[in-house]
Amino acid sequence: MKKNMFFIFSSISIILLNIYSIISSNKIVESMIESVKMLPESMQKKVLDIYTNSGNTYVIVIACISMVFSILMLTSIFRKTVTRRKFVILSILGILIAPIDLITLISILNLILCITIKNDIINKVEIPKLEYKITEKYMINSAILILVYSSQYLIKFIPISNKFILGIIMEVVLLILSIVLFLEPLKNELKLFKNNFKSYIKYIMPKLGIGYIIYIAVSLIVSSITKQTTSVNQQALEKLNIAYIIPAAIIWAPIVEEALFRRCIRNFIKNDKIFIIVSALVFGLLHTVSEATLASVFLMGLPYIVLGGYLAYIFTKTNNMFSNMFSHMFINSIALIIMLIGL
Repeated sequence: MKKNMFFIFSSISIILLNIYSIISSNKIVESMIESVKMLPESMQKKVLDIYTNSGNTYVIVIACISMVFSILMLTSIFRKTVTRRKFVILSILGILIAPIDLITLISILNLILCITIKNDIINKVEIPKLEYKITEKYMINSAILILVYSSQYLIKFIPISNKFILGIIMEVVLLILSIVLFLEPLKNELKLFKNNFKSYIKYIMPKLGIGYIIYIAVSLIVSSITKQTTSVNQQALEKLNIAYIIPAAIIWAPIVEEALFRRCIRNFIKNDKIFIIVSALVFGLLHTVSEATLASVFLMGLPYIVLGGYLAYIFTKTNNMFSNMFSHMFINSIALIIMLIGL
């Protein structure tokens, strides 16, 4: 009961602070502009332009979203639909989306309290876990997909003028193979995911939130060390047409990359811990292999390694590719929104 009173007090406080943020959006934007000077020079101008042109709108929208999360938390308490998992999710969202530092601090306290609760508002989520069988057939199929994926690095040596079209053809082939080579298990996994969708989401989202917070923290540390805001791979992607970027991020990557970096690797590694480490490293370093130096490959690859580790962990817990595809799609959607706002 005392814990519930704290959540009621913190929710009301966050709502009031968000109302203050909306009323005082001009002052908050001024402080945001001042804080830009602490960022690496390479990203100062871009961030400054965003804050100057649409800072007020940004603060108001973020404050409104943050207020919705607090109202949901408050409503859950009064309707007696409180669950630990729900509060973890709302607390993580409160940390990620907060117009001022004080709201972030209160949300962190909420999260800490949620994690320490043992018996009060626990609602353990049970998810169905498929038995994962490593067969010779799927080991061969995994090897085929890995070989085809690796062959795309040979495209640059092919004497053809329009390599972009050739790259598109290769991506389509990989997408088809990722589905066809593992069609039978995918059918079973899709059926299970659809029938237990709520359970999967309740299980995935808190872990995804924590993983994303770690990803952001690692990204900021790497940026401060390298003075580089994005990887070479990401910079190249942002230069492409948005009509290509959206389906590539939302459809192609969640299907093909999960088939490659999770299912294929899992078919060769039975041990959970070794699988998570190998999958995370391969996923992360292949995203930064285009960096100029080996040190940059590893440093810029650290945020991707964090995400790769999360996705590998989820696969060991569910043995369901659709839980991974959903997580990957969600992560890429956030990155896409951030990129579009930046544009």
